[in-house]
Amino acid sequence: MTHVNYSGLPSSPYYERAKKYMPNGGCGVVSFELSGGRPMAEVFMKHLKLAAIETHVADARTCCLNPATSTHRQMNDEELIAAGVPAGMIRMSCGLEDKEDLIADLSQALDACAAAR
Repeated sequence: MTHVNYSGLPSSPYYERAKKYMPNGGCGVVSFELSGGRPMAEVFMKHLKLAAIETHVADARTCCLNPATSTHRQMNDEELIAAGVPAGMIRMSCGLEDKEDLIADLSQALDACAAAR
């Protein structure tokens, strides 16, 4: 994983704003980039068991999306970079599942990526 985008992290450029406007905690939307680009994102998405592969984020269940292979699939890697959408980016909206189950699902999908290298 190359980096994580989440406004609740102190390293986020939006951290102070998030604390101001969401004093009781942030939302469940996070994105992260996998090294290895589109092929590694495909491995990750293929191995998810709990998270639904969806293009929306307004659901009670956890939804994941790799824009490079879904909403932005018409773009090549150079166009994705110009648009600020890395080919290895995963967008995730956490649902109501148990956090330990979500962590286990993400962990096993990341393990599959490590094994695919």
